[in-house]
Amino acid sequence: MENFEIGYSHNNKKPVYHGEVDQSLTVTNATQDLVNFKSEFNIGLALPFEFCKSKKSEKFEKHSMTKWFDEAGNLNRLEVVFRGNSGTAGKLDQDVLNILMSMCVEQNTDSPVFTYEDIRKRLGLAKGSHGNIRDSIQRMLGMRIEFRQSFYSATNSKNTNVEKHLIQSRKSVINEDYSDLKNIDARHSVTFDRDIMQNLLGGYYSVLSRETYLSLDSGAVRRLYQLIVSHRDVGKRNHFTLEIEDIASVLGLTAKKEFFGHVKKYFNSLKEALPDLEFTFATVNRKKVVKISFTGDQNLIGNDDEFFLALAKWYGVDVLEKNGIDVDYLNDIREKFPKSIIYEKTKVKLCELYLDMILHQKLVNHSQVQSVKALLTSALTQKTEYMKPDGFKKFVVDRVKHKEILETKAMAHREDEKKKFELQLQEKQTKLLAQSTFENLKMKNAKTYEKYEKEAMKLWGDEIRESLLAEQILEEKIKELIQNRMEAGEQITQ
Repeated sequence: MENFEIGYSHNNKKPVYHGEVDQSLTVTNATQDLVNFKSEFNIGLALPFEFCKSKKSEKFEKHSMTKWFDEAGNLNRLEVVFRGNSGTAGKLDQDVLNILMSMCVEQNTDSPVFTYEDIRKRLGLAKGSHGNIRDSIQRMLGMRIEFRQSFYSATNSKNTNVEKHLIQSRKSVINEDYSDLKNIDARHSVTFDRDIMQNLLGGYYSVLSRETYLSLDSGAVRRLYQLIVSHRDVGKRNHFTLEIEDIASVLGLTAKKEFFGHVKKYFNSLKEALPDLEFTFATVNRKKVVKISFTGDQNLIGNDDEFFLALAKWYGVDVLEKNGIDVDYLNDIREKFPKSIIYEKTKVKLCELYLDMILHQKLVNHSQVQSVKALLTSALTQKTEYMKPDGFKKFVVDRVKHKEILETKAMAHREDEKKKFELQLQEKQTKLLAQSTFENLKMKNAKTYEKYEKEAMKLWGDEIRESLLAEQILEEKIKELIQNRMEAGEQITQ
């Protein structure tokens, strides 16, 4: 109902950007952080996991292909090869990965800090699972992703034949004892691939209902849920078609004879958790496909009613309460009066259109409407011939204009944040280069190193001499000097 409601997002997410995490902070569990999981688009669309019983091996290789049509009708596809040298990626790896990606968004960093206990609680695992979580993270360290066709990126670029490590490194924040599994306060961190994180922290992620996700016992059904949410969000539509073979590859299925039976079973299981999910198996151009749609008006995470939020924005929550309009009432009239019509070239639900008009008639035009609900029922049952109120079209046009203004401001804000992110990234890269240059000078170029050492002593000599950590501080000041010279464009002879 794009002509009538504004101020909400189908993906229910806000763009966030890369930043540094204060390693001295404790891991916190804000209530809102525990509600939903986040999944970066590439991970959600194409990364294959293993769920069927098979002979496990240390080394594995899984191929996956997924395809979708964008708003212009262009065919997109993402093909990956997922490799590992520490065992196949399974249900727990998928779950832990989703938690870690969620923490990246929550902490606004590509190196989230966590405790094994925090991950255990978020996944609802039994006590004593710390070792399994640690092993899962260690297993993911050995996993690589080769993007064969394209890489869906936040900067709208497409890269071919790019190979990435999913997780680049891990470390303990407060100690180096990786086997310390009983200490629930022991904090750790991992660092993800930069490009994948640029997408995730740039808002290119899907939101998975934590309640729905954890209610799905099978790892394959959880993966299917994640897959269709990602396709819904990337395509920005509630109707799309996927090939059975593509779905099977993302679910890690290999026996073609079992594709159809397994995928159908997984869809039936998912349907129990998502009542508004509709699907039909068919054959199109000699390929077996599944046509997917969502009949309800709530999005997949099921937490917010977008139409109600729009009404609350324009008419006020107090006004809606006084007139008996709440989410339960909206769901009730949608069920009783499901008819849709075309209004102003947009397909809308008739009950929602009439409700919007009646509220406008009463609250904007100040007409004598004793009961909004009574007039709505009368109009929907055709006991009353309801006519569009005066000024309603202009009112809708003004709302759309306001929406466009807000979107323009949001776009400008995103551009500012993107520039900040790029600057932070450049500073981080310069810092790493300065560190490398410092080490090379110290080992191979004593003369140049001595020059910076003398300069550092001249600038900060008193501070350095008075400290018990004089040698360490001196080295940090030399690194700072080298970094400043590099940022000024000076070439450092190594």
